[in-house]
Amino acid sequence: MCLKKLSYMCTVLLAFGAIRARANSLTAFAGIVGGDWNGGANCSTYGPVSPENLFASAASLSVPLGGIAFCGYSGSLVTNTGAGSQTASNSLGSTPLLGGFYTGASSAAADYGVLHASAAGTYTGSGGSGTAYGTASGASLFADSLTYHSPFATDGTAGFVEYTFLIHGTILSPAGTRSDDFAQLNIGHNSATLNYLLFQGHTGPTVAGVVNGGPPPAGFTAGIGSLTGQAAFTTFQLPVTLGQAVDLQVGLMATAYFAGSSDFSSTATLSAIALFDSNRNFLNTFSITSASGTQYNANGVLSASPEPATFELVAGIAVAGLIRKRKSARRSGPTA
Repeated sequence: MCLKKLSYMCTVLLAFGAIRARANSLTAFAGIVGGDWNGGANCSTYGPVSPENLFASAASLSVPLGGIAFCGYSGSLVTNTGAGSQTASNSLGSTPLLGGFYTGASSAAADYGVLHASAAGTYTGSGGSGTAYGTASGASLFADSLTYHSPFATDGTAGFVEYTFLIHGTILSPAGTRSDDFAQLNIGHNSATLNYLLFQGHTGPTVAGVVNGGPPPAGFTAGIGSLTGQAAFTTFQLPVTLGQAVDLQVGLMATAYFAGSSDFSSTATLSAIALFDSNRNFLNTFSITSASGTQYNANGVLSASPEPATFELVAGIAVAGLIRKRKSARRSGPTA
């Protein structure tokens, strides 16, 4: 079914086949579509495209089933995927749309534990129709396979892990424009899709900015048509088996419908990791090995290295303080 926020442009929201990311990979996507359909076959049915089809509860770019150009729209999709750092950028010049003109731009950059995405558009018209469309969207994803060990818990036993992300950006929906602007961070934990919605920011030209459907947490400032700032967001405790690899997949997406901007090029960063035993007791000494060779510890992501690396974490005042800070961070539950 169509997302309510996309009802003006789609009759059916297609599920273009979700493809699970590789154990360690990076993806940067930048897409833009603008114009109105030409009445062609398969041109009134729309759906998200890879990799944005992996995001649950997504305010994403949608593309007509018949294809962008075939259906009379302008725009393109840029996707770059590989094991090393990835970037993507895209732009669409002045495109006629309902008596006005639409322009758009989007970009993304991906590295392990660090994601960037932005999108922006302008629209000089004010009308709308069920098939008129002007959307820019950028998305970045990292997937890595992590294995946890601790001298205080036996390999093969159950445990839990929490991830904290520091998210920094700005969303603007100018007054008097037709705009609807979003950013979100999703997580997949041993999942083929990014089914855990950790953060979603939204503004419109006549509404105050919100985070996860409510007032923003400390660190973010909201006004009519605006949301800006940074804050840490922590997952629930997610199940792991010590000594066995778990696939972590994280995606950041920024989308601007018609006018406005969503600029999260300032990054979403994996800033903390906490490990717990089967009784949910915090394990203050643990190590992480990654398939990508990226170095992770209690402070989140450290750096990428050419070979798999393991870092031992020692208990101390700094770690204890980090855990207390993490416990006070805002949490968001999984969204199917």
